[in-house]
Amino acid sequence: MIIAAITREQKLLDLIRNYLTESGIPHPFFNGADKNRPHKILTINGNIQQVSAIAEQEHPDLLLLEGSAAAEADELQILERVTARFPALGVILLCQNHSPERLMQAMRVGIREALPPVPSREMLLDAVNRFQQR
Repeated sequence: MIIAAITREQKLLDLIRNYLTESGIPHPFFNGADKNRPHKILTINGNIQQVSAIAEQEHPDLLLLEGSAAAEADELQILERVTARFPALGVILLCQNHSPERLMQAMRVGIREALPPVPSREMLLDAVNRFQQR
């Protein structure tokens, strides 16, 4: 599975990479990796504007995407276009605002889950594992 994490925060990218590669600590996520084709983790210092290009070039199975606190219409349009073009692509949004309205907007454009901007290891691995099991 190819997982691309996109955020403007280098510390968060490092944290995500550590969470997703720390296989010494048991979690079902690591059991899903094929020994001949381990998970590939891409960390991209950027924002939602790069999503389309990354989906085209890297063909990730899952995007971990930092979202802004306010759901900007152009951001949602970008995600909607990408998820329509790549329907198998999973998107997990890392954002501060988890209001019911924000979650409904996110679901409408194809986002599968929303997590806090700095999720715990278990929270992130559980979300990725749920995507992997679908």
